[in-house]
Amino acid sequence: MKGTFQHSRVDGDTGRILFESNGIYVDVRGPGRKGLAFPGFGDLMGYGAMTDDFLACIATGDTPYSNLARARRDLDIVFRAYQSLP
Repeated sequence: MKGTFQHSRVDGDTGRILFESNGIYVDVRGPGRKGLAFPGFGDLMGYGAMTDDFLACIATGDTPYSNLARARRDLDIVFRAYQSLP
């Protein structure tokens, strides 16, 4: 299905998160947290939410959540994760 249903898993000391990488669903397991959630298909890439946030910030003068520094930080985390693989 050309990239749909790519699963990612994060294991921690007290639980795990299994999610579909396109945001279709997330499954959280751990003490006090067990459940499957379906955020929806309306904005899989998040562009709508980023645009809404940006336009609201223009109106209010606030700083947008997404910015170049945050994008660089996020990519750095991904690159370091790949470098740590054996």
